[in-house]
Amino acid sequence: MSYVIGEIVKGRIIAVTPEGDQVLLTVNLSEKNDALLPASEVGIEDMQSSTNLRATARRLVGRTIVGKIIDTAPLTISNKQAIEELEQLDKLEIGQVFNGIVISVNETEAKIEYNSHLLTLLPQEEMGIMPGTNLKMILKYGQKLRVEVVDVKDGKYIVSHKNFLQDKNEWEERINKYQIKGHYLGIVTNFIKNGVFINLEPGIDVLCSPQPEWFELKRGDEVIVEITDKNSKIKGIVTGKAF
Repeated sequence: MSYVIGEIVKGRIIAVTPEGDQVLLTVNLSEKNDALLPASEVGIEDMQSSTNLRATARRLVGRTIVGKIIDTAPLTISNKQAIEELEQLDKLEIGQVFNGIVISVNETEAKIEYNSHLLTLLPQEEMGIMPGTNLKMILKYGQKLRVEVVDVKDGKYIVSHKNFLQDKNEWEERINKYQIKGHYLGIVTNFIKNGVFINLEPGIDVLCSPQPEWFELKRGDEVIVEITDKNSKIKGIVTGKAF
């Protein structure tokens, strides 16, 4: 198959390769055609160590991406130019539902990609889970997620997952197994001014306030939590560190 300069294509990243002072991605476009894409085109700049290269490969290999043909010898594409062009043609509407891909996630928000080129934002409060839950505990890079466009702020699409949660009865069963005055093992995930969040299982965090004064806590510590409230959010107190 032959390609022409300016053509918009879509392919799957199949290789991440260091080439001198840069890193090139190999994108498979068809059975017999692979294209080159500089890693800088997808925001990857720091490649000084093999650790960074491995982390980049884990993130990118297998991901579907769009590109605009900018050279044919060798076949080379630009992701940035393709996105700029497609954004002018492809718009999302409030209320539109789509299956997106998680391409980055931190504690409070995730970036969900639509159709391999449009980025949308999923705030923690639109996930439909316990307030304060660390999104990194429940969302993973490359995960598929069904969302609805609920707003546009500063030119960015805001999406929600609230209407597509797992069966409510199943969710209630997960919550109900944690009893008031019960003591449970959890992991420290986040701190606020006067409290600490303890994760019991994916999607279920306990807000413990105030923080214990008789020992220090850090993220990743295993602790024992006593549940004190289960109304709008699960609350509790840290009663000790796990042995």
